[in-house]
This record gives sequence, C-alpha cells and structure tokens, in this order.
Amino acid sequence: MQSKHISFLKLTQPLETKILRGIICILAIIPFNTTSASKDSLNLAQCYANLSLTNTYFDTLPNKRLAKIIPYTARELGKITDTNFIKSNAALYNMAFAHMHFIKAKFMFKNKTHVTRAFLFQRKAELDSALFYFNKKTYSDEGNEYHTFAGFNVETSTSLSSSLGELKDTLTLYFNKDIYPNFQRIFYAAKNEGRYYFDSLKYYAGLYNLPLDLFIKENRNRSNEHKEYNLSLPLDLISQFLQFTFILKNKSVIYSPILVESAFFNFLGALNPESDTAFGLYSDIPKDEFFRKELNEEVCDELYKKLKEQFNLGRYPRDTDADGVPDGVDRHNKYYFPIPARFPSSKYAINHFAPKLKTMGQVDKYIRTRFYPAG
Repeated sequence: MQSKHISFLKLTQPLETKILRGIICILAIIPFNTTSASKDSLNLAQCYANLSLTNTYFDTLPNKRLAKIIPYTARELGKITDTNFIKSNAALYNMAFAHMHFIKAKFMFKNKTHVTRAFLFQRKAELDSALFYFNKKTYSDEGNEYHTFAGFNVETSTSLSSSLGELKDTLTLYFNKDIYPNFQRIFYAAKNEGRYYFDSLKYYAGLYNLPLDLFIKENRNRSNEHKEYNLSLPLDLISQFLQFTFILKNKSVIYSPILVESAFFNFLGALNPESDTAFGLYSDIPKDEFFRKELNEEVCDELYKKLKEQFNLGRYPRDTDADGVPDGVDRHNKYYFPIPARFPSSKYAINHFAPKLKTMGQVDKYIRTRFYPAG
C-alpha cells in the first residue's frame, strides 16, 4: 500500500515543491488502517488535494503530466462505492468530481487549433458534469478536520466557482459563434423566400441549451427564466427581427399593440441601429457587416412604419414625415402649455446634445429607445 501511495505522488507531482509537501502532509495526518472507510477516506483526500492543486497550477503543467493525472484520479474516485461514506462526505466527494470534470474540460481545449461542433459537444458535456457536481455540494459538514487535511474550504470552493464561470463564458461565446451562420441562413430564407423556420432557430439554440424566447411571435411578455448559458445579443436580435416581420404577415393572431410597441423599442435600444460599430447593450460578438447591411437604421425605420400602421402603435397623433409636428397641425401656429412656462422644469441644460438629430421626431425616437429598455 505504501508503494502505491508513493507512485501516486510521483505520477501527479507538479513541478512546485510546495505541492508535494501539501500532499505528503495529508498522507501523514490521515490515520492508516485496513478498513474500507479509511481507504476511501485516504483515497478521496488524495484525489481532492491533487485535483485542487492541479487546477491551481494547470497552466504550468505539461500536457503529458495532465494526461496521466486525469484518468488516474478518475479511476481512483471510481473505486469509492460505499454509499454511506459518500453521503457522509458529500461535500468533498462532489467537489472532487467537479474539479476532475473541470480539468478535463480545460485540458481538452489546451493547444486545440481547430474547433468543431462535435468537439464543443464534448467540452460542454464535461463542463455540465462539473457544474452538476459543484451545484450538489453542501457545507453541512464544513470545518471538520478531514476537510482541513484535504485543503477543502470556502476559499477553494469560491475559486472553483470563479473558474467555472470563466470557462462557461468562454464556451458560451464558442457556442454562439458556431450557430451564428445558421441564424443568418434562416434570416435570408425569410427575407428572400418568405419562409420562417422558427423550429430551426430553436433547434440550433437547443444544441447548446441556449435560451431562445419567441415572445413576440407568441404575443406575450419576455420570459425571465434563468439558464446556465445565454444566447448572444446578435442572435437574439436576429430572432426578434424575424418575429416582427412574421407577425406582420400572420393574420390568425390578434397581437397586443402595447406588447408589440414595448418589444420594438427594447429591440431598437439593444440594436442601436444609428451606430455601425456598437450595439446598445453589451455583446460578446461585435457588430459586423451583416448588421450594418441587414439591420441598419433604414431597415428599422421601415419596419416600424409597417408595425405602426398595422397595429396602430403610439399614444400620440401620427407623424408620418417624422418632423416632430403631428399630421394636420398648422406648423405656423405655436402652442405652449403653460403660456409659456416661466422657468425650465429641468435643473440642468445641455447645449448641442446629439447634434445629428435634426427634428423633434428624431429626438423623440432617440429618447424612447433609451427609456423603454430602462423600464
């Protein structure tokens, strides 16, 4: 048994001497006897310590070393089958598996140059397993000596949580970039052929469990359901635009003007069509030529005109020429309320604010695209 432990240390030793010392301390403190529970205790503590330290020094370890550590610890953890032991040490047991799957997910991507959809599925499976075990952890028995020996505490848990979040963000970006061309293809099918493949949108988003909400098409408020992964803003905007154009053609449903108008100005604020380089909200995928060509300011103005006409949007008199003066009003007569106000109602005044806005209609549209998303 002693030689087995020594070979384990040689197999998994990082380059840093202090890592070896930490593992040796664990082996020295945990009492050794021949009972199954003691073997499981020693095995679990060893595996957790090595996985935790491997995670900490992951970037400094050569690939050959990592390629040996991962399968070895997987086999050793697989030897722990006592359900009573697992239940009584659930926190450390689950965290060890969380570390193992997280390291496997990171290692699969190390020095990878060509990323395929099949490869992303494999990485996602490992990350999902890591998140599953991490979310199962419990601190009901935290603070005992066994956890101290293994190096398990709130700080190490927080560190793993942060690492999982970073990897999840990285993977989410890859997921969205992978299906972005599919969303564009579905967009052009609707634009050029009048065919709407919303089931295909759901399918591609579902490949990576990305939440796609067809709330506009379904005539309801947007869902606030939390998901592990997020659909990137550009893909969500493509979906929303397709839904707006779809409801213009769908005569079988009576759509709520309030919901349509609110959704449109939220869409407009997020899209920020006035800019060729930036969206109105944070996006991990930058605005590209597709948006500059297909979802620009001219396209959005035309879309709003159609929505406004069909669903009678707006609480104000119509202003078809967008000059800030309602249709039918004599522009030579000026009206004030009160007659006129003695002082401005605002405390601060800004000169030359957004000078590219030439009419009151443009100012009204600009302000509404900021106010609607803000609630």
